[in-house]
Amino acid sequence: MAKRKAAQPEGQRRFGAHVSIAGGLHLAFERGVAAGCDAIQVFVKNHRQWKARPLTADEVREWKRSWKASGIGAVFAHDSYLINLAAPDDALWAQSVAAFLDELHRCESLGIAGLVTHPFGLEVVARPGQPAPRVGRPPAGWRDPDPPLVGAADRALPSHAAPGPG
Repeated sequence: MAKRKAAQPEGQRRFGAHVSIAGGLHLAFERGVAAGCDAIQVFVKNHRQWKARPLTADEVREWKRSWKASGIGAVFAHDSYLINLAAPDDALWAQSVAAFLDELHRCESLGIAGLVTHPFGLEVVARPGQPAPRVGRPPAGWRDPDPPLVGAADRALPSHAAPGPG
């Protein structure tokens, strides 16, 4: 894989794209480099399914090796569009929380410091003025990731780089 040429000059904005993980998570770096990116965003599992098999140690190792070899700095993940942390329905909310926690744990395993989410589903957005009591309340089973993750809503990404492949 070709590597990004030089470190980003101080104050220059990053150029990135949401790249595919088809064929393996680690292939996202090849795709990012090919597009000229110095930052990428990925899904850490199929974004159209609730559950995914756990990441294997080999997958995590290959991801970190590819990240380091690529020279790409910042990596962010985007969670599944199925997740609705403000769902008024208890069953959907519980399923959303479990899926969100899985996404956080996947990010933690891969060394990704930012997870982009859409905290509201259509049924909440469609009723303006009504509170979303579930948002902002930690779900059962919550624990702070180590290292801490940076949360971002949709396209509002922090400008600093992720800690890297470790």
